[in-house]
Amino acid sequence: MESSNFIDLYSGESLAEKYLKYRPSYPKHIAETIIDQLKKSGARQSENGKFSRMLDVGCGSGQATFGFSPYFDSILALDISADQIKMGKKDNKCDNVSFQQMFDKYLPVEDESVDFMNCASAAHLFDIKYFTEECQRVLKPNGCVAIYFRSIKSIMTIPVKPAPNQEELNLKLHGLNFQFLRSVGMHPSMEICERKYVPIFEQIPASSKVWLPGLEFFVEWTLKEYRHFRTTNGEYHKFMETNPPNDPLNEAMNNIKQLLNVEGQSEEQIKTRVTWDVPTIIFKKE
Repeated sequence: MESSNFIDLYSGESLAEKYLKYRPSYPKHIAETIIDQLKKSGARQSENGKFSRMLDVGCGSGQATFGFSPYFDSILALDISADQIKMGKKDNKCDNVSFQQMFDKYLPVEDESVDFMNCASAAHLFDIKYFTEECQRVLKPNGCVAIYFRSIKSIMTIPVKPAPNQEELNLKLHGLNFQFLRSVGMHPSMEICERKYVPIFEQIPASSKVWLPGLEFFVEWTLKEYRHFRTTNGEYHKFMETNPPNDPLNEAMNNIKQLLNVEGQSEEQIKTRVTWDVPTIIFKKE
């Protein structure tokens, strides 16, 4: 994982500020469910009930990091982007969390020094074979890794009332999401997200790898707030720097309005529930 081999889609101060402001954090129950798996793996807890050390790789500005703070004595959050690290430090209110930019080929920790490794919405940008080798190097016995990302499942207007053809609408939404990403020059790594991390699961050599089923979360936003969320995409940000008069997000939002049957209403007026699946892979030190 030399820095020259990293895929960096999220650098730039303006993008990092939007990322911090408009990307929702993973909620508490995601961390709780993953920590239950760490406990089941037999990882050692100290007298205060906490685990010793966690590594969060590809942390962004801490959207997943801070949710794990109650469970560890210390957390080191790593990212290739200096701008994301700067935003993480700015937002950090946890004494046991520190942020550090990644530069080197190796993860900057000692062999068998980490109880848990977290990788949220970043693994599709990694060389998975090498990353899993590094996981095995730095994990303590009985330590484990969680790899996951948010995959948009549905957008429904409030009050929420699933349509008779809701599954069909969800599939259309999934297609519209990647139609938008392709219109702004989607990086090939995002095809892994389109396939909901199945290629990553297939590449992990660990015999202990399992899917952790059933994780999802939602936020209640106006459609305008959902638009803000879409502006945090790295490829979109780069596209708009070179094509400012031509905003593909306008067409994308109009397509979503049609899907929700709310054409003619302003985005500020349309209240929605946005739900994400969280495909999650767990594997252990072997």
